[in-house]
Amino acid sequence: MRSVLIGAVGSTKKTLETMIGFGTPPVSVFTVTKNISHRNSDYVDLEPSCKAAGIPLRHFQRVNDAETIKEIRAFQPDIIWVIGLSQLVKQPLLDIPRIGTIGFHPSKLPKNRGRGVIAWTIIQDLQETGSTLFWLDNGVDSGPILKQEIFTVAKDETITTLMIKHGNALGKMIVDVLPELRSAKEPRSLMENQDHNQATWCARRTPEDALIDWIKPAREIWTLVRASGRPYPGAYTTFRSQQVTIWEADLEDKLKGKYWGFPGQVQDFKKGFPLVQCGDGNHIIVKEMTFRSEEALIEINNIRLHERFGGKRNV
Repeated sequence: MRSVLIGAVGSTKKTLETMIGFGTPPVSVFTVTKNISHRNSDYVDLEPSCKAAGIPLRHFQRVNDAETIKEIRAFQPDIIWVIGLSQLVKQPLLDIPRIGTIGFHPSKLPKNRGRGVIAWTIIQDLQETGSTLFWLDNGVDSGPILKQEIFTVAKDETITTLMIKHGNALGKMIVDVLPELRSAKEPRSLMENQDHNQATWCARRTPEDALIDWIKPAREIWTLVRASGRPYPGAYTTFRSQQVTIWEADLEDKLKGKYWGFPGQVQDFKKGFPLVQCGDGNHIIVKEMTFRSEEALIEINNIRLHERFGGKRNV
């Protein structure tokens, strides 16, 4: 069974390494050119893995361009895997493989189709989510399901820990489906149509969506920090007139009424970390932050009592 892998992020690398370890490496890997790699916050350079395994690596700017289509077709794939690609695949590419094109989506399809899904999973405060392998069609995340793994979402889940869970689920699903794909006489036996009436959609998120509004409740701000962390740009605010990114925080919701001040104001310190008041009178504990300007670097333990995040006044 000949396959081509297309993608540019951590899940692409996970797929590649799993396929190699299973003894069914792709005949070629296609990834984005370095000059547009910044469009993927979790971009991963696949060249070392491909070079070590002796797998040809090709680069493209637009996966649907005629030249890219021609190069992929030359490998005569039975299956194309599109794992970790932000570009929508169009019909000319879908027509290439003998069996079909398989995609990956980090949700329990048909729920949460669309963009920024892992962050939205945290923001939605879901208790359960899933990873899905599905057959690509002309829609967006709408094709028949090949395999799905369901797992729980922790109350303090972060974008990093949730991505690890999705990676583990992806690896397991690939190991499960590879033998099925090789032995299936009819690919339709490996298809389960989605119930489109149950579909929900997630909008694309931008760095601007991670701006902290200190008037919001503490739990909402804590959730935003968890949903915006590495490898994404992070939740940000201002401090001492400089933009600062807050990478890690804890929720403290048992001190309401003990401190009186303004949203964004440092009210105390917990084990050396600033306790910052939010709009509902509850607090978050800022545990890691970095300044945008290297010249503005300051140690977190040098923050002073009653200093303000987010400007001079928030009310």
